[in-house]
Amino acid sequence: MNDHRLDELDAYIKQLTNELNQVDTIIQTGNTMIDAIVNTKLTAAKQKGISLYATAIAPNELGVEHVDLAIILGNLLTNAIEATEKESSSSDERFIRLYIAPMKNTLYINVTNTMTENPKPSLFSLKSINRRGYGLYRIDQAVERYQGMVNRKWEDGVFATEVTLPLKNRS
Repeated sequence: MNDHRLDELDAYIKQLTNELNQVDTIIQTGNTMIDAIVNTKLTAAKQKGISLYATAIAPNELGVEHVDLAIILGNLLTNAIEATEKESSSSDERFIRLYIAPMKNTLYINVTNTMTENPKPSLFSLKSINRRGYGLYRIDQAVERYQGMVNRKWEDGVFATEVTLPLKNRS
């Protein structure tokens, strides 16, 4: 490898290290993947002045592939941040609530955020037709792979998404 490529690689590693050092520990479940995704996203939300309420409990082993967990949690939180950022209300009124916990042999995930604009009829996507997001579709696909469930609801200026994923059998 030539010196120029090594310098680029070194700069990239320093940038990644700097970004990781700026991530707050907002939740700590013991599940490394959940902790990494959630703390990275919630730190970004916090830096945007969004109030956060997060509670998370998760087993170390879920039976869900890391990439699918990243798709589900990453897109849920990215969507919540984007929707909340669009709110014209004061930062005191803008919030994201996250709740993750094992519940009746499933992992229950709930993301709730402020959102005054009713997302219907475009099936809960506020992106323009040209910028239509695939995040909701990818969440649905990932959850379906595990025979889980997704429920979305908008009411009184609040948008909520619930996801349940079966937990790995403990036989």
